[in-house]
Amino acid sequence: AWTGALAGLHGVSSVAGDIVKTGAAFETLEARLTSLPGSTEAAREAMGNIKELAITTPFEVTALADSFTKLTAFGLQPSMQQMRALADTAATLGGGTEALTVGEVLATATGKSTAELQKMSEAGELGRGAVLKLIDALGKMNAGASEKLMSTFSGAVSNAKDALAEFYDMIARAGV
Repeated sequence: AWTGALAGLHGVSSVAGDIVKTGAAFETLEARLTSLPGSTEAAREAMGNIKELAITTPFEVTALADSFTKLTAFGLQPSMQQMRALADTAATLGGGTEALTVGEVLATATGKSTAELQKMSEAGELGRGAVLKLIDALGKMNAGASEKLMSTFSGAVSNAKDALAEFYDMIARAGV
């Protein structure tokens, strides 16, 4: 009986620890997001959009939020459509062996030859606009890849983890 009781207490302790860790992780993500767009409201909106994106991709909220904050910190300000494009591209690259020649994709997206792009790159003229066009082009090439992976076991596991993390965060915010 004592063994069962101790195992039960260990399980409760483990869940409580997971709730605290998840709440802290989500709070940290929101703090990082607040420092980038500059307002709490913009951070909440971004976090809400990222959570919605996580539901339809095989990627967890924390990974998507991390990507978003890094891109934003580099000055790219990706839209959620561009975040989906990146998720679809990652889903394609992680799920297959297709080669991706960034120079060719960027050439198509910008209407410049690869030689022109090389010169622009050497002169430091490939900026935010070119990168965002690249992301958009990659999104078109890989559209729907995330949705395809969502029908796999790993996609279901990713969604289950996100749902559990959201539940733990809700408990942590409630202070229970």
